[in-house]
Amino acid sequence: MSLGDQLSKILGRVQTQMETTVRESIREVGHRMVDRSPVDSGKFINNWKGSEGSINTDTNSEPDKSGAASHASIDAVADNWTPGETVYITSSLPYAERIERGWSGGAPKGVVGLTATEFGDILQEQLRKAKNG
Repeated sequence: MSLGDQLSKILGRVQTQMETTVRESIREVGHRMVDRSPVDSGKFINNWKGSEGSINTDTNSEPDKSGAASHASIDAVADNWTPGETVYITSSLPYAERIERGWSGGAPKGVVGLTATEFGDILQEQLRKAKNG
């Protein structure tokens, strides 16, 4: 195998590892946000939307205390993420900002900010997993 072929093989492996790291980091960040959401009626936890390129402002009127629809939305974005594209994980419910500021006893420290403080650790863990296969 030539040096060029060896370098191409290494580059391909590194690119795959980096894309896996980003996809799994998106998934982990989103899932933590969903899992930290207050569950009272099931409406807030069921209204996290993942999107790529622009913010998804849709809301879901169906309560679901499991957060399954939110997890599925985030997983779909993570699975289909394109390198170079921006990913958004948002809740467009009118009271989402109040929840982030501690309004709900179910999430007194908020959801997004708390998860954001863990992002470096999440990224490091996903990078380690991608390297180890």
